[in-house]
Amino acid sequence: MTYVFDDKDPKTGERLNGREQTVNVNVNTIDPDRNGKARWGLAGTTTTKFASNQLVVFEKAPDLIDGKTTTTLKNLTRKKEVKAGDEVFAKDKLELSYQFNYQDGQQANWANIQSYLKLPTDIDYDKAEVTYSNGQVQNISLDDRQDQSINVFLAEKLNKDVATASIRFTGRAAAVDDRREVASTTSKYTSNVMIGELTTPDFVINPSQELTLTVTSDQHLSLPVNEATTITGQVDLDSAATLAHDEPIWVHVTINGKVQKEPIKVAEDGTFKVTLQANQLQKGDNVIEVVATSGELRSNAEEVTISCSGCLELTAPSDVSFESKQLTGQRQELKRGDGWELSVQDTRGAGSKWRLSVKAATFVNEVGDHLLGKPVYATREGKTPIEKEMTPIVTHETTKKQAKNHNVYGVTDDWDHQTGMFLSIDDGATTGNYQGELTWSLDDVPS
Repeated sequence: MTYVFDDKDPKTGERLNGREQTVNVNVNTIDPDRNGKARWGLAGTTTTKFASNQLVVFEKAPDLIDGKTTTTLKNLTRKKEVKAGDEVFAKDKLELSYQFNYQDGQQANWANIQSYLKLPTDIDYDKAEVTYSNGQVQNISLDDRQDQSINVFLAEKLNKDVATASIRFTGRAAAVDDRREVASTTSKYTSNVMIGELTTPDFVINPSQELTLTVTSDQHLSLPVNEATTITGQVDLDSAATLAHDEPIWVHVTINGKVQKEPIKVAEDGTFKVTLQANQLQKGDNVIEVVATSGELRSNAEEVTISCSGCLELTAPSDVSFESKQLTGQRQELKRGDGWELSVQDTRGAGSKWRLSVKAATFVNEVGDHLLGKPVYATREGKTPIEKEMTPIVTHETTKKQAKNHNVYGVTDDWDHQTGMFLSIDDGATTGNYQGELTWSLDDVPS
């Protein structure tokens, strides 16, 4: 057991290093019956010379409530969390959150949660609310502030049904003329079973954003099949940075959360162009994010939404069969039954490629016996067994004629009595009605 003393400032609640000592505990002494429970507490002794006069305050009683609190500061403009010592720019959009999370406990409710918040300075707050995991929203009036202090009472009890509550404040970093350090703040909260502190990170506000990115083209675009589109924009350095900065500026592109390998160099006049093809995008809406960097400088991120009408689609049957046949005890091959119709539609334009693969699970009968055999895919060149891993069976490149007419490629159209999918039965297979699962995968193949 480890004892820690003087690990907190009694006035501010801020953490201190404290003094600690660890002692060995004989579990057989405190829990001789091995029931997993022990009585614990603090005791005082009165002697002829000294009278015991003690007051003990417990911040948290073990096992009553297992609750966790966290404090998070996010830079919404830069889309990243602000850690201790991090920098933000003047007028960056910030979000400060105090989170309460009920995890478990002997008591059903974590209730009467009252927070006494001391907000960080140099943020121009414009909105405050409490959001709960059940979707309820509790408004907070910023008019209730006294300087940087505001008290917030959680109207909802936290429990297994409503496990989390988040007190959120949004605003912008102050418009400062010089670099300004914003100190960490420590707030307190009380409740029916525990009390504690909520501490914000310290951070620095820089007076201006040295690198600014602006999208000059439409930020909601539609991309027709077989055509390209271009995102245009402008990147600016402020006047002070321009004089001292001679590194190139690059624009980094992210498509649907995936960062593209090659950044785009910004022209000398600050303009840039991002050209996108239909085969880089998925069907429906795509989110394109652009952000500029130059050395250690990083701009704001901007988003463009592109709706892509080109698509790659597979039509596959949900239920197929192989022929029924009398087993001979020897190796034999079963032909296809009904329902075998597979087709691919590729409207991404001529030259786009795709690959069709398939895998097979073990075939099992009604009593759980495994079939001695597996599907095979036959071509004029030979036969390929279909195992539990994806096996490519067809690769195709869309022709100009197919692209123009939006033709559907019939995968099974060319199958005959010698090609396509068959079921190969091994020696010793037993009679039964067997069922298995085929999984098809249609993949885009780079040109």
